[in-house]
Amino acid sequence: TMKQKATEIADELAGSRSGLDDAELAEAREFFKWLADDHFTFLGYREYEITGSGDDRMLVVVETSGLGLMRTGHSKSQPRKLSELSGDPRGTSGDIHPIIITKTNGRATVHRDGYMDYISILRFDDQGRVSGEKRIIGLFTSGAYIRRCQDTPLVRVKVERVLQMSGLRPGSHAGKALMHILETLPRDELFQAGTEELLELAGGILDLQERAKTRLFVRRERFGRFYSCMVFIPRDRFNTENRHKVQTILKRALRGERLDFAVQVGESRLARMHVIVRPRGERDDSFDVAEIEGRIKQAIRSWDDELGEILVRQCGEEKGLHLLRRFGRAFPLSYQGDVAPHVASFDVITASSLRNLEDLQMSLYKPRKRGQGILRFKLFKYDQPIPLSDVLPMLENLGMRIVSERPYELQLEDGNRIWIQDFDMQPPNDGGIDLELIQKRFQQAFEEIWRGNTEDDGFNRLILLAKLGWRQAAFLRAIAKFLQQTGSPFSQQYMEQTLAAWPLAARLLVEYFEARFDPNRSEESRSQRVAARKQLRKHCVELARAVDDTVLEDFLEDVFLARETPDGDDDAQSVRKTLLRILDSVSSADQDRILRAFCDVVRAMLRTNFFQHDARGQNHEYMSFKFNSALLPDLPKPRPLFEVWVYSPRVEGVHLRGGKVARGGLRWSDRREDFRTEVLGLLKAQTVKNTMIVPVGAKGGFFVKRQPETDDREQLMAEVICCYRSFINGLLDLTDNLDGDRVIPPRQVIRHDADDPYLVVAADKGTASFSDIANAVS
Repeated sequence: TMKQKATEIADELAGSRSGLDDAELAEAREFFKWLADDHFTFLGYREYEITGSGDDRMLVVVETSGLGLMRTGHSKSQPRKLSELSGDPRGTSGDIHPIIITKTNGRATVHRDGYMDYISILRFDDQGRVSGEKRIIGLFTSGAYIRRCQDTPLVRVKVERVLQMSGLRPGSHAGKALMHILETLPRDELFQAGTEELLELAGGILDLQERAKTRLFVRRERFGRFYSCMVFIPRDRFNTENRHKVQTILKRALRGERLDFAVQVGESRLARMHVIVRPRGERDDSFDVAEIEGRIKQAIRSWDDELGEILVRQCGEEKGLHLLRRFGRAFPLSYQGDVAPHVASFDVITASSLRNLEDLQMSLYKPRKRGQGILRFKLFKYDQPIPLSDVLPMLENLGMRIVSERPYELQLEDGNRIWIQDFDMQPPNDGGIDLELIQKRFQQAFEEIWRGNTEDDGFNRLILLAKLGWRQAAFLRAIAKFLQQTGSPFSQQYMEQTLAAWPLAARLLVEYFEARFDPNRSEESRSQRVAARKQLRKHCVELARAVDDTVLEDFLEDVFLARETPDGDDDAQSVRKTLLRILDSVSSADQDRILRAFCDVVRAMLRTNFFQHDARGQNHEYMSFKFNSALLPDLPKPRPLFEVWVYSPRVEGVHLRGGKVARGGLRWSDRREDFRTEVLGLLKAQTVKNTMIVPVGAKGGFFVKRQPETDDREQLMAEVICCYRSFINGLLDLTDNLDGDRVIPPRQVIRHDADDPYLVVAADKGTASFSDIANAVS
């Protein structure tokens, strides 16, 4: 066997003309026994002899000597002239060590992936010339790589000679440091390099110990098969990007065809890269190590240095240096390895705008080096990141498919922490995203969802699919919630899926609603209307083409033309006609019913506070809609004359009126799914009971959606009162006021009905103590 051959070689060395003294001979014999003792995986063995003389000396295979991968018939080797073997010591005479250890050009196909180890044992004739060779190929085992130098034959002798040649005392600080350097060198270097090469390498590393400098050491393998490059880089400058830069420089300078590397980053101030470069074609040693080292130094400038230069260029010297002092050392190595300084500069500027613990900053952009259609979304927040279990549903409901997530913790000089959560995402329509169009809209939507100002569900997918704002998507959600309360047989999820399948219909539903009720349209200038028409055209045509239906584009022309007219009624009718023509092409009966139900709800609307602003100029956190119930064909009977639907993420409520003059109580309902059914039942009972007093009645009810999870009664009532106020305000927002005999319509409300200043509500179940609250609101 090949193991037996190793033992035989050890025994034969005693009687050979190897030129080794007794101590060296004993060490060589020990080495081959050590190999056979499970420190080497033997894959091949073959013997060679040298024939001829002068320039015609040939290296010839000894027939039948091959074993394993090198046995006859498995691997062929033609005789070769020694003069043709570049760097081959077998063609020379003099002081030649009989054992050569290096790597082959072939990779192992068993045990582990890697270039095979090559061990050559030279034979000498009476004149001291090389007369033959025994060659072993295989792989050193993992046990061979983890043993101490002092326990590894041949290696321990090299190490001892290096220590002697260095002139350092073994017990001195420098001597111990040199020993540590040798002990931590890659074992392949210790096996393959000569004593002088090891002394140069270890001495050079010793000079670096107290200085964070970049150094390059190159060892030329004796047969010209590869270059072993040891690169030392200041640890704070080592990252993935710089590693790629170093590899590229070495590959070009050494005419590399293949390259392998290993990295060591420990407690030392220096990171070490061991790069093996296998050159193309003939060996060329004309390169200049110092020149290559200079190129590496230039390429791996400090990440912090480059970041500082970019910040000064972008923000000016004073602000740029201030940001660098605050953030320069805050980024972890993982971040520096993943993010280039020019990208980090934007992260610094974004992170610096955080005001307090409750603030959230975001960044949505297209990375330069990712696949087509990939977007990158970053969240910036003080102290704690947003839990991933919260973020992922938000992004997925916005239509994004999450590809990866990377969190980074920034430790600022002032002791504060900022978290950056970096997501790679795929939007619903790959490659068709207009970043400039969606960036602000997407970020606004995410923040509103996170803050709880809008609900986190599938309607948010329409923000990208139908090119809507977050409040427009919330409007469609409010209508869906209303339809469910009226007894629609379709689930909310199916409504979401239907609108997502017909994004153009969703967009036109919003356009229909806005054409009827947006008071700002009547105040638009000619140029504003033209700009609005162009934007509407762009959106709708893109949506039509997204479903590959160019016929739809023809239907849309009336909508585009009507958008320029100042008459809201004509505009709305044009949109409705177009919407109904599009619905004629919906093949699913259920989807057709859903979309027509949405259209009917908008047609039945009489008033809305959707476009109202509060005293701060902000939209209300709730929405309210007044309906002509007779125009809702699927409404359960008896149908009231009017009803008002109030919706927000915190509360939903309905107020049913049997006539223009009607009164009745408002109750706090505990029936989330069908409180309108409960209120309608109360209205019917009231109508029967009060027939002799008031011909018609009114009833209302609301459901609190975010009840505290604790059993604290005070917390619960605080939330109920807050929701009750929103419900009352939603009703009042749509009610006319009286100034003497003059009716004053509510501000920023377009009315599609007659004056309606009458609203009287009373206490009911759960609201008996709320009279003062209602009066205070009114």
